[in-house]
Amino acid sequence: MADPVSNPITDEDPRRYLVVANRTTTSESLQQALEERIALGGSSFRVLVPAPYVDMSTIVPLGMDSVGGLLYRLTASQEAEELQFANDRLQALLQWLRDKGASADGEVTRLEPFLAAVEATEHITYHEIIVSTLPSGLSRWLKLDLPCRIARQCRIPVTHVEATVPLPAATVF
Repeated sequence: MADPVSNPITDEDPRRYLVVANRTTTSESLQQALEERIALGGSSFRVLVPAPYVDMSTIVPLGMDSVGGLLYRLTASQEAEELQFANDRLQALLQWLRDKGASADGEVTRLEPFLAAVEATEHITYHEIIVSTLPSGLSRWLKLDLPCRIARQCRIPVTHVEATVPLPAATVF
């Protein structure tokens, strides 16, 4: 987690946002939340796309995890395809942000979303973390209480943005 003493935010700093999203990078609700922040001026975004997203119809089930999620194994070709889909979603969101006038960078990460967010805040202080999820009932991240866990660990304001409809894995802008 970032040390506020060694890495303070000043009024002159651009507003820095960490966005954690996967299948919802193309959702209208996330776009709206990002546009609101861009309107404040001087916005800088770091986007993390934890991957691979798993199409549940193509996996080999191995059992259930502690919160009722399915444990799975992907073939090498499935994993490569899902990583490409994640990268496509990331690049589309980064371009959309830049087209809106914001500074943006990001990465597809193999880390679990909680660990990815915590690691991202270790050396950079963000004004806010935006966690974008599928709708409740469909979102494994919500079952894991991801937005609250990130807020507790990172001690940075977290905004949860919930997509209104599920999006196909390969959807891009």
